[in-house]
Amino acid sequence: MTRADMSNLPARECFRPLGDNVGNRLRATTAVLARALCETRDALTRIVATTLAIETVNGMAKTAPMTAVAMAKMLEAARTKG
Repeated sequence: MTRADMSNLPARECFRPLGDNVGNRLRATTAVLARALCETRDALTRIVATTLAIETVNGMAKTAPMTAVAMAKMLEAARTKG
């Protein structure tokens, strides 16, 4: 899969070649974030870049614990609640 192919995929599909290994996915995500910050260093102020990085990591942290089992439980709870 080429970089151009991956730019048109939903984020979760970009991880498919890495398999289910959480460590590999974390390293890849960290590397991409670092590269994005390096490539935009002349366009973003340091405070904007830092805020972007922190917000990205914070958003990832909120969704990372959602395993398939946890997601199914959450959906079932929402169905029975309503």
